[in-house]
Amino acid sequence: MTQADRVHSTPPTNTSAKQSRRSILGAIATGTVAAMASTPATAAAAPVPDPIYAAIERHRVCAAKHEAAWDVRGRFDDCQMNDEQERQLKALEDATDLAWEPCEAAGIDLFNTAPTTSAGIIAAIRYIQIQQRVDGEHMPRGEMEAADGTDCGDWLECFLGTLIESVDALGKAVA
Repeated sequence: MTQADRVHSTPPTNTSAKQSRRSILGAIATGTVAAMASTPATAAAAPVPDPIYAAIERHRVCAAKHEAAWDVRGRFDDCQMNDEQERQLKALEDATDLAWEPCEAAGIDLFNTAPTTSAGIIAAIRYIQIQQRVDGEHMPRGEMEAADGTDCGDWLECFLGTLIESVDALGKAVA
C-alpha cells in the first residue's frame, strides 16, 4: 500500500502571511467580485430580492413587540388600585399603544408590498394564514386603502388584492 508523503490541506510552516492559502483565496475572491462589478451584463443578471420577505419580517418583529407589551399589561393586577397603581397601569397602556403604532404601519406596508416571485407569493399566503389564525390581531383595523388608492374593506381584502396583482404580473412576465 502506498503511504502518503505529503499533507495537502496543511500549509507549510514557513509560508508567509502573503502566501497563505487564505490570502490567496481572498485575492481570488476580491478579483472575482471586482470583475463582476465591472461587467454590466453580470450586474444586471443578479437577482433582486423579493421585497415581501423584508415586509413580512418587519411586521413579524413589530407584532412580537406589540405582543410583549400586551403580555406585560396582562400580568398587571388592575383590581382595587391605588393612585400609584393607576399611574402604572396608564404607563403600561401607553407602552402598548406605542408598540401598536409601528405594528400598524408595518401591517399597512405588508399588505401593500407586492411579491415579485412565486416563492414570495407563497410566503405571503402562509403569513396571511398565520395572521388569520390569531384573528388578525396584529394587523391594521377598520377600512383600508390600498397603495393604488382604491378602497378595500379590511387588511385581508387589501392583501389579497395585492397578491392578485402580483400573480397577474408574474403571468405577464412569463407570457
